[in-house]
Amino acid sequence: MKRNLQIYVVLLISILATSLIMPEIIKAQMDEKAKLLNSSFGDFRQAKKIKKHGKESLAVWQPHIQYSKTLPSAMKNVMLKGVMKLSVEYDEIWKWENEEGLSPNERKKFKGQNDIYKLYWKENKVQAGTVEKRYVNNPFTGKKLPKPSHKIWQIYDRNYILNELKKK
Repeated sequence: MKRNLQIYVVLLISILATSLIMPEIIKAQMDEKAKLLNSSFGDFRQAKKIKKHGKESLAVWQPHIQYSKTLPSAMKNVMLKGVMKLSVEYDEIWKWENEEGLSPNERKKFKGQNDIYKLYWKENKVQAGTVEKRYVNNPFTGKKLPKPSHKIWQIYDRNYILNELKKK
């Protein structure tokens, strides 16, 4: 009987400790999503939220890197901030096309041509963010691309994103 009582006491303490710790863990995870809903990384309030598991190798488009290296240091530092390559696992992606400042007619006219911002999530923790710009020409050579398309212009890893959020 005494042994059963000890088990119940340990079980009760475990449940109590878990009930005190779990809300803080859940709150921390939700705060990360709440903070990134509308931040310097984009306005994801109307974003398309894609629930899918995967792994992706992200890389800044090479012609963008080559072009950026030809610019003065101050410009180069802005254009090449973040990381150049990153392998990321995710279970959710937030995708937002930046149409800020455009009239309804302009939104219709430029649909699919604006910058695309993405946040990659795994278990409610941000893993990475990207900015994709639509290119018509190769920025390094100036030659027209066979097909205008969005290319990765910036990649932000988890540490960069969290450090930026701390600054606010």
